[in-house]
Amino acid sequence: MGLNFYFKWIRTWIEGEETGFFTSNGSGGFLGWDGITDDVYEITGSANDVIRSGNTFDIDITSALRVQLDCIWITEGVLSLKPEDYDARTLDYGDGTCYNKALLSTNRIDVEITLVVN
Repeated sequence: MGLNFYFKWIRTWIEGEETGFFTSNGSGGFLGWDGITDDVYEITGSANDVIRSGNTFDIDITSALRVQLDCIWITEGVLSLKPEDYDARTLDYGDGTCYNKALLSTNRIDVEITLVVN
């Protein structure tokens, strides 16, 4: 992040809100982690930043990001990224499948990128 990161993101709980760790499994026990990892969220919003060089960039979520707690990757949605003085690009997280790939597109090329966890 740069010097002045501003964001307005809205997270909406769309699936799994009726279950939790201690929800009964119907057999005298609890759902445990299954009661948590069935949760799914959508994230919408935008952000902007000023980096050390003084240039700005904007990020807009143009298609809601889908976050499933049973997957470490964003599984669906599209971001639009617009660095100052450069063409806009999009980052498309796919169709809802849990995998570590996304499609980075500009007005010139499309490149499949591999997402990593550090």
